[in-house]
Amino acid sequence: MLSASWCGYCAQARRLFVTHAIEYCEFDIETSRQGAARYRAIGNRGVPVILVGRRILQGYAEAPILAAIRAEGLMSRAQ
Repeated sequence: MLSASWCGYCAQARRLFVTHAIEYCEFDIETSRQGAARYRAIGNRGVPVILVGRRILQGYAEAPILAAIRAEGLMSRAQ
């Protein structure tokens, strides 16, 4: 996930990952060179940007995030 410390939607995404025991990596686009570089490379505006496999999800919407994670086999359908 590409995020920013002040972003409320990023905090919601973090909670979603923790609630469903989903492992994730987070890069702050303002404090991490790697995060800033990935953000520029993708060309998005706004955070969070959630990367699941080859999918790029812009913003926070629980259902599409969980569907993408399930589609990649990273979470059981029961969760």
